[in-house]
Formats: sequence, C-alpha cells, structure tokens
Amino acid sequence: MPAPTDPAAAVDEALSRHDHQRTALVQILRDVQSRTRWLPREVLRRIADGVGLTPAIVEGVAGFYRFFHLQPVGRVHLLFSDNVTDRMLGSRALAADLCARLGVEELTLYAFSSENWKRPRHEVATLMRQLKRFLVDERDTIMDND
Repeated sequence: MPAPTDPAAAVDEALSRHDHQRTALVQILRDVQSRTRWLPREVLRRIADGVGLTPAIVEGVAGFYRFFHLQPVGRVHLLFSDNVTDRMLGSRALAADLCARLGVEELTLYAFSSENWKRPRHEVATLMRQLKRFLVDERDTIMDND
C-alpha cells in the first residue's frame, strides 16, 4: 500500500471523479480510504459537504461496513476467520504460520461484533462462553505477549 496522501486532495479528487454524486458514496469512501488508509472525521465531513449529506449519514455508512476504518490502521490489514468450524479445521495454526511468514508479531482477533447483540440471548451467552474459553486457554500466550 502506498504512503498516505493529503486527505483533502484525496477527497476532492474522489468527489470530482464521481461527480459529487451521493449515490456513489461507498465508492467515494473506498477511493479516499485507499489513499489515506483510514477515514478520520474531518474527511467524512468534507465528503458529506461534497455530496450534500449530513456528516452523521456519511459516518453511519462508513461505520456500517467492516472494510472502512474510522481509526488508524497498519500498512497491512488482514481479516482472518476464527469461527468454530474454521478453528476445527486448523485456522489458528494457519494464522500463526501466516503471521510468521509475513513477519507479523501481532494478530488482532475480532471475537464479537455489534451485530451479535441482535442475536437471541442464548446465542449471545454461547458466544460469550466460547470467548471466555478461548481467553482462558490462551491466557499464558496473551500474558507472554503483553
């Protein structure tokens, strides 16, 4: 990924490329993020002004999609599945091998997303038990790595 560019220039170029069309909002956000690596609030406000929407709407769209980043991220962003079925098929070993090959020392695990709160109570309880079991099982590794 190239080094981040000037956010204002990235927004202005994306807006121009998409004729300031609000129907192109997702593509505008993608274009800008591809050049800035993430979407800070001032960028979202500039996009909102450029397409004639409120900042709240633009931020809501950006926050809805997992591929948009509202906080700074690293040069490489890799999403790796860690669901139960994948773990049974060896995803943890595969993730560890991939991290070693890439020279990545840290892997962030998104174990629970906001969409899960909409699940029935018994499903949320099951997910929480699985998370607790994982944290207990991996406690020594977590503590060794701060």
